[in-house]
Amino acid sequence: MIKVSAYCLISGRAFSPTLAQQKTGLSLSEMHSVGDVGTLGKYKHKPFDFGFARLDDDLSTVDVTSFSKCALVKDLLLHLDTLRDCGAEQIVLHYDVAYLDQCNIELHSEDLKILSSTGIDVTFTCYRISSQDSATDAAAPHSESALSP
Repeated sequence: MIKVSAYCLISGRAFSPTLAQQKTGLSLSEMHSVGDVGTLGKYKHKPFDFGFARLDDDLSTVDVTSFSKCALVKDLLLHLDTLRDCGAEQIVLHYDVAYLDQCNIELHSEDLKILSSTGIDVTFTCYRISSQDSATDAAAPHSESALSP
């Protein structure tokens, strides 16, 4: 059994997540703009010097056979120029992969070409779950990101 979840982290020194959300219609979360005061980590009580947002995938659409079929990737490709016009400098597509017995990930050349041409970075976190976890629909270990350009 393998369970995959995906999200995208978007940031930039002049990135405006509010403007990006308005222009694209994407549902962004964990947004902060340049100058917003942080509440956690190294930016606690300090203004951010970069804008940041997270874009989550509808977990029902994550396709482990092809990245380009994933709704999150389709949304990114559709709105990539607009996100960059809104100041996005770094875009990281992240996959959490929970597995029970074995985890093999194959990256198809066509998907790699698509992602390579966009400048979108991709990360994977793979972790083993117990058979009890698989029965209770184990959640991926998410941590708040301090992604900065």
